[in-house]
Amino acid sequence: MASHFHPAATHVAAGHDDQLKSAGGGSALRHRRGRAPLICLALATLAPLLSGCVMIGDALNPAPSPTALACDGQDLTLSEDRATVTLTGRCGDIVVAADRVTLVFDEIESLTLKGELAAVTGTTITTNIAFAGGGFNEVTWTAGVAAQFSSDESGNEAHGPS
Repeated sequence: MASHFHPAATHVAAGHDDQLKSAGGGSALRHRRGRAPLICLALATLAPLLSGCVMIGDALNPAPSPTALACDGQDLTLSEDRATVTLTGRCGDIVVAADRVTLVFDEIESLTLKGELAAVTGTTITTNIAFAGGGFNEVTWTAGVAAQFSSDESGNEAHGPS
């Protein structure tokens, strides 16, 4: 099936006669009954023009594959945006220097978040947690160092023992 791209529109056909008008008023896409659904992709820079569309992932920058690591006391810096990492065992100092990281851990010595929109969940943070730039990070842990605050002016949230 041929795909069609029009820079002013993104559309997923619903299995019946559909027509989508472009910003200039002309016909941008047409789908005929009985054909497989037509899927058109648009660049993220066109997002303001796309109402009612659903984006799944980022076609230009796909998320890296999930990674599981045994720490063995090692320090680690996560620097890949959108990484999903599971750390097992006892880890040293962990630095999240990327955006949209998902991190799950057993035990870490300290945690420093430099990126944005990280989701960090684990059991024990032994000595320290620091938000050093970025914002809208969320950290949840159950043992170890007490939470210094629940949220800050940058939208960071810390949910740990009191």
